[in-house]
Amino acid sequence: MRTIERCRDLDVLTQVLAKRPQGTSLRQVRGTKTREHHLVLVAPATVALCALDAGLVNEGRKTLRLLMINAGMLDALDEGQWFRYVPLMLDSRASMQVTANVPDRSVMRESTVRKAVTDGFRIEVRRQEGSLEALLAAIDPKEFDLAVCMHGQGLWRSWQGDGVRQLVLAGVPVYVCEYSPLLAQLGIATAGLWGIEAETVIDRNRFALVSKVQGENWARTIWRCRNARGDWEAVTADERTLATTASRMVLDSHQRGLAEQPFPVGACVQGLRLTDGTAAGDDLVHAMDGVVVSPSSGRVFQWNAAADALGVAGSCDPAWHQLLTERDPEWDDGCRLLWAATVKQCWLTSQTDRVAA
Repeated sequence: MRTIERCRDLDVLTQVLAKRPQGTSLRQVRGTKTREHHLVLVAPATVALCALDAGLVNEGRKTLRLLMINAGMLDALDEGQWFRYVPLMLDSRASMQVTANVPDRSVMRESTVRKAVTDGFRIEVRRQEGSLEALLAAIDPKEFDLAVCMHGQGLWRSWQGDGVRQLVLAGVPVYVCEYSPLLAQLGIATAGLWGIEAETVIDRNRFALVSKVQGENWARTIWRCRNARGDWEAVTADERTLATTASRMVLDSHQRGLAEQPFPVGACVQGLRLTDGTAAGDDLVHAMDGVVVSPSSGRVFQWNAAADALGVAGSCDPAWHQLLTERDPEWDDGCRLLWAATVKQCWLTSQTDRVAA
């Protein structure tokens, strides 16, 4: 079992690394009143988990060539020198070579403990400003062993999926981090529109940066791009509209404090009861935010956490009843999210229209 696997959180991980000759500089970091290791080691620890999942840990590897996609202020801290600890976390003798793809130099920041990694020995870190596509036009994707994006929403919001496709087609393991499982599902859905098959590999990253907002921790959920369709051509206008709707609905959930959903989004729910104590039935699907629908009857329910039961909320309008029946049990997480977001939008719109009337 490697170091990264044995440690339950960043406190333990930092303590273990600081006892080793290569990690002595972490002693002063761990001793800071602001506990800076909770900030500077999130990205390296997450990258180590991704490398482990990708099977990139072996005795014969001399260099781990990492591409940080759409790097931001935290993962590009102190010129990216904190990634020097990735091999140490993996008990590997490999050196690190990092290419940081950043939007522009404005994201480059310094931590209060930068001297711990910038004095003396340095790893090789290249900074490439601009889009991922521009970077891959200059550098062969096969030059990278691993690609990690710590800011998934920024990547897909700017529709940079083509660069990710190039990496996947070149055989590079690509991992994307999100603040919540809900955002990860949205990312998987958007990737699907680019002809990329993806799945969640780590639902709760124990090395994520804890936030004051429940359910929103930086790098909390990690998903991986598995395959890219060779016959894919382009994202259609309808697909962009679908993705935009899904993004709006997910953002609405986060703003309402519902980053943690009561049930899996777009999934069947069984064994629930109504507030009057009777069985709710088995033909039920959770859309989003506790809104549960019956595709056969068109009835809509709202989950009441305090009562641990469903309350009857009404019925769907005939105009979008067919949408409920279009759900396919074989859909992946991404397709279920797109369907659920559309159902949520229809329900919110119908409720607004009723109030206005």
